[in-house]
Amino acid sequence: MECGRPSSTTLAAEQSGLRDAFAHNPDWHVRLIDETVDVAKAGDMAVYRSTYYQDSSRSGQPTTQTVSFVAGFKREGDGSWKVAWSIVAPTETMHTK
Repeated sequence: MECGRPSSTTLAAEQSGLRDAFAHNPDWHVRLIDETVDVAKAGDMAVYRSTYYQDSSRSGQPTTQTVSFVAGFKREGDGSWKVAWSIVAPTETMHTK
């Protein structure tokens, strides 16, 4: 889930959304501020939390905003981890750097 757009419910939808974002603003990138991971005692679920700066440009001006990201992971039968859900939430409006 991300503010301002429908939720992506498939990998194809997520990839399409990212492709559109980069086509719209090829300067877009993120800079990690902090992150943490909590794993359930049973070892079958985990929650990843981070805060990052989302940088891009608007009318040729460099812009940034702080964003929170939360994702839930579940362990697959082969031991690998898979994102089950994620939420992206800006904590401030986009502004000039």
